[in-house]
Amino acid sequence: MSTMKRMRVLSAAVALGLIVVLSVGSTASAFQLLKLTGHHGDFGTALSHADTPDAPGARCGYSAPDSSCFAHLAWIRVFPFKASAYYRTTGVDQQRIRFTATMQRSGDGGATWTNVGSVSQTRTATDTSSAAFDSLKVVTTGRSGKLYRAIAKLEWLRNGATDGLARVRMQYYSVKWTVGDPAYVYTDACEGAAD
Repeated sequence: MSTMKRMRVLSAAVALGLIVVLSVGSTASAFQLLKLTGHHGDFGTALSHADTPDAPGARCGYSAPDSSCFAHLAWIRVFPFKASAYYRTTGVDQQRIRFTATMQRSGDGGATWTNVGSVSQTRTATDTSSAAFDSLKVVTTGRSGKLYRAIAKLEWLRNGATDGLARVRMQYYSVKWTVGDPAYVYTDACEGAAD
């Protein structure tokens, strides 16, 4: 790759990273940055799943209604993040990145949370191209009176260890159910049972 082309690609990647980082703290982007440490590349979401009310970053899926007409949470899907490798050298840097979705449950209205399941995948990225992640779906059996939410984590791996980390909380959840409005969007967490 020529030096000029490399500089244009790098400039575009840095600009995208700044937009992602700046939008994380604004009201335009809703996923909440919980932790950012170490050597990490640029990261974010596709505009179609930017974690806003119009483009939720996660989806809650519900069972068919039971005899009491309640549908119970069956899964939460976190839509894929984009993440590039850490810019370490003047050449094209390649790095493995792990994307994890963790489901948490609260029985006290969101005051405390417990991890109830997680799934992850690891893909390779360069400092000029994102890892090709898929959506991650965490399965559960939702309970009445409980809240459920998703935490997404990206880990930039180097020599088998975590070299950089980004941890975010998803705030907007679309729904897949037959008990209410299919366009409904939950904020902060999904109900364990809905009617």
